[in-house]
Amino acid sequence: MSDFAVTCEWIGEYYDDLLVYFEYDKREAAAIRGLLSQARHWDATCKVWRIHPSFAERLIVGLWGLGYTVDGGW
Repeated sequence: MSDFAVTCEWIGEYYDDLLVYFEYDKREAAAIRGLLSQARHWDATCKVWRIHPSFAERLIVGLWGLGYTVDGGW
C-alpha cells in the first residue's frame, strides 16, 4: 500500500479545531466525509478541512489504517 502524507495542525489557544491539509486523494476525502457533518467543515478560502477536536483522534486513526503518514505530532 502506498504511503501518503497528511499534515495536521491544531489552531487556537484551546485547540479549537484540527486543520487537515493534503493533496486531493479520494480515500482521504472519503474518510473525512465519513465524519458527522457537524464534525467537519471545508474552508474553501484556506483550502483546508477544519475538524472538531473531539473527532480528531478518530480521523487520525482512520487515516493510519488507510496507510497514511500523519505529520504534526501524531
